[in-house]
Amino acid sequence: MEAPGRESYAVGIICALALEMAAVRAILDEAFDAPPNKRNASDSNNYSFGQIGSHNVVVACLPAGVMGKVSAASVAMDMMHSFPIKVGLMVGVGGGVWSEKDDVRLGDVVVSQPDGMHGGVVQWDFGKMEAEGRFRRTGTLNKPPTPLLSALQNLKARHMLEDSKLKTHLTEMWEKHTRTAKTFPYPGASNDNLYEASYSHPLGTTCALCDKSRLVQRNTREETIPQVHYGNIASGDEVMKDGVTRDLIAQEEGILCFEMEAAGLMDRFPCVVIRGICDYADSHKNKQWQPYAAATAACYCKELLGVIEPHAVASLPSATQPMTRYECIPFSRNKKFVGRAKELDILETALFVDQSTQQMAIVGLGGVGKTQVALTFAYSVMDNHPDVSVLWLSAMNKEAYEHGCREIARIYGIRLAANVDVKVVIRERLSLKTNGPWLLFVDNADDSDIVFGAAGEAGLLSYLPKSSEGLIVYTTRNHEIAQSLARNDVVEVSGLNIDDATAMLWLASTHDFKNHEEILEVMDLLDELDHLPLAISHAAAYININHLSVSEYLGLLRNSKEDLTYIMSQEMRDSTRYDGSTSAVATTWLVSFKQILHRDPDAADLLQFMSCIEWKAIPRSILPVVEPAARMTSAIGTLCSYSFITRRHGEQTFDMHRLVHLAAQIWVNKCGRTAEVHVQAIKYLAEIFPVGQWEDRAIWWSYYVHVWKLIRVGSGERYDERVRLCFKVGTRLLRDQRIKEAVQWLEESREWSPGDRHPSMMQCQVLLQLGTAYMALNQGEDVVKVLEPLCEGVGQNITLGIHHPHSLAAQSMLAEVYANRGRDEDAQKMLEFVVMTQERLEETRKFDLLASQRRLARVYTKTGQAMEAVGLLERVILVERRAQVRPEDPSMIALQEALATACQENGEVERTVELRALLSELHRQEFPEDDHGQGEYDSALASALIANGQATKAVELMKHVVKRATQTLTEEDTDRLALVYHLAVAYQASGQPEIAVTLLEQVVAVDAKVLSEDHPDRIASERELAKARQACGQEVEEGSWSLTDTAAPEQAQRGLRNRSPRLRL
Repeated sequence: MEAPGRESYAVGIICALALEMAAVRAILDEAFDAPPNKRNASDSNNYSFGQIGSHNVVVACLPAGVMGKVSAASVAMDMMHSFPIKVGLMVGVGGGVWSEKDDVRLGDVVVSQPDGMHGGVVQWDFGKMEAEGRFRRTGTLNKPPTPLLSALQNLKARHMLEDSKLKTHLTEMWEKHTRTAKTFPYPGASNDNLYEASYSHPLGTTCALCDKSRLVQRNTREETIPQVHYGNIASGDEVMKDGVTRDLIAQEEGILCFEMEAAGLMDRFPCVVIRGICDYADSHKNKQWQPYAAATAACYCKELLGVIEPHAVASLPSATQPMTRYECIPFSRNKKFVGRAKELDILETALFVDQSTQQMAIVGLGGVGKTQVALTFAYSVMDNHPDVSVLWLSAMNKEAYEHGCREIARIYGIRLAANVDVKVVIRERLSLKTNGPWLLFVDNADDSDIVFGAAGEAGLLSYLPKSSEGLIVYTTRNHEIAQSLARNDVVEVSGLNIDDATAMLWLASTHDFKNHEEILEVMDLLDELDHLPLAISHAAAYININHLSVSEYLGLLRNSKEDLTYIMSQEMRDSTRYDGSTSAVATTWLVSFKQILHRDPDAADLLQFMSCIEWKAIPRSILPVVEPAARMTSAIGTLCSYSFITRRHGEQTFDMHRLVHLAAQIWVNKCGRTAEVHVQAIKYLAEIFPVGQWEDRAIWWSYYVHVWKLIRVGSGERYDERVRLCFKVGTRLLRDQRIKEAVQWLEESREWSPGDRHPSMMQCQVLLQLGTAYMALNQGEDVVKVLEPLCEGVGQNITLGIHHPHSLAAQSMLAEVYANRGRDEDAQKMLEFVVMTQERLEETRKFDLLASQRRLARVYTKTGQAMEAVGLLERVILVERRAQVRPEDPSMIALQEALATACQENGEVERTVELRALLSELHRQEFPEDDHGQGEYDSALASALIANGQATKAVELMKHVVKRATQTLTEEDTDRLALVYHLAVAYQASGQPEIAVTLLEQVVAVDAKVLSEDHPDRIASERELAKARQACGQEVEEGSWSLTDTAAPEQAQRGLRNRSPRLRL
């Protein structure tokens, strides 16, 4: 028969081994001579020609000894250049994967078929082992042409009803070619041995020495007809020869067979891979089954071609038509790019490996490096995917987008007619299937009006091309836009890690950081810049231009807000940024601020408020309320979508990027609204700042840092809301025993001098709280100065009277000062009047009444009226309990303490022990055990135990307390000395004066260094030491206090009572 011309060959078959090619030639229905017309001059392949069914086929084999995907790709490309190939078949042998699910045996055939996740061939790099022993999949390749897939389905359906023709074709081959029976013999089922995956092959070319007990037990097949399996074939650069690795990859990806050539074909040579199974891809490889496996693969090839209609093949485009790749990127490769390996891998995997999506979005804060990630990925695609065109459009505005479209048109050689919309032209051109694969970057898709359209005008989204071979990557600052464009296929970009940030600074700087001190300064600088790429490149440029050291640059940043603002507002040119775009750190977000102001004014108001407070740990509850709640949620969502704020995981708390916070302040200032926004923030916080309930302390503490920032950083202008806010903060601090801080805030809120006879009601409240703070600091003189003029002026102020709550509160505090100064009778009369009046007045604040009752109880106790004190306090506590005040409430704690003291003075020692134990436990529940204040409660309990005859128990308690204190307090700390003192007293009371002497000598030695001779604590320690020495039979130095002192000086007695650690807050 006359040889057909080259144009008649539409089916190409490629084999890796001569044995495989021989098997294919053996199943040809008819063999042809080479076509008379010449083939491509660069084609070095050696071909066989023939016919299978209705198809003319050309067969090529890889060069001898040159295996793998590169060689396969080269053979395929030469074949396509010489013949109009439309479909291809890769026919040969491979290593099978047996499992309970897929009973793959030697001699069976595995055919590549897409499974919905992969295209039938999965590319793996067997040379790169990842963490946890996993191998890295480096590609999922194109699926075969539709006619081939249809034929596969046809055959699968046929084989469900009848046996395959493999046995028939094998018999025909053996009968037609006499030598084939010897060349391709069936080795027999007894030679089909599968060993356990973990059992490695010992020495030798056969398995004669292998341990047969390690064979996997499988059911014997009733027939010897080879079975056909359809699924994924793994193709790699090396032969798979390890059973454990084989099973690991097979389980992860659903692999049925391993081989080495198919990965070089699938993206350029549209084919089905057919593999006869010759081994199990483990270390027990041998060539016994290779001939028969090659023959079964060839026979399946013949059966497959028998169900493919010639007209179906004829309708396909020729695979020989080369696709031109186009490149249109506005920036050159950034050779100083560092990091972002994870983000780049996510893009590569989703778009080219898993092929799980056609659109992705890179999203993150402005200046975080989204465009640089996209740019680096673009050049990576150009390097690794030579058939993919890479294009770039800027969505910064419509003009920039149109300019990019014109550049693409120029690259593609498209001639534009007058008045034509180039955006439409590019959309339609890229939507054509004949363009081949392309990747389009749409950069700076930040403005929703530009992207999606507004006011009846189409957005840029409507001009984007759609193609089954097209991919699009967006970059945007806006999470909402990212989700709308790419759904969940979003890559979040944040600040660089410390290593990458350091590398970026070093690459961008002309200075070489070598010594340890400079490296530490670099770390500090990167922390100041929050590892933001734009800020790092800006800092490097500023340092280079001005010939600064890192230390000098850091000094400028930290010198003042004005210096920081000036530096961050400087423009530094950068070849990797668009012409006309800002490179100044502080102004890079201004365009986004304007977008928010236009699109969501509520969000803009929140942003302006946040610019006045601290930039981190912002509670949602501190933000100005927007009604309804859905609008508030939307406003917060807008700020989150731009990455201006981030929500802490599992909390209703937000953080703002430090440099965004600075930019927001600059923005507010540029709008001329700094003073207005500041005053509005203070007025709002003056309304919502929590003062009342003890349970609110977590809330108020979260607010405190923000109020501090607002007041301290803002102007010193005085107005009612500022005074009220400072008063609220001071009051709250006072209730939490942060006395010195409370004084600062209350003095800040004080507007009038003591000589003013007409204070406002607000001013009266400020003075009362200030007096309370001075009382807590034992500053009696200051209390008198603040409160006496207020009380004396009561009768002259028509707004107050003697029974006014403010007047009564002032008198109550003054009475305490009088009592401390020995004016007990005056104090008692004044307090009895105050308590009686406060109990009668409905407008009396509960806090003031409780304070007056406690003061009166203390005066009773001091003046020998302990029984009256106990009765008063019991009555008050009963009222509080009926009001369901919790035991841990500070007011209840204070009452219980006063009652314990009264009971002790009244001789009720057992009750005193109960109360002191309760107070100690309540404090332990409310604060960590190592809180220094716990020592005060435990010391008081120890004193009560001693009084109750339980000195041994007191010793054990104080030993634990002192041991705990030694871990956190220095030897000269007054609180630690007080605890050691109480331990010594306990030892003395328990009959162990020797130990007491040792401890008290330590206390007295330190007291002599830090306390004056007449200090009550020092006197008390010396007296207790004298008592302990006398109990040990030691002589007591002249002048020391002794047991014979029946009337110890008042200072010593006061020291014995008062030497207890003060609560530290």
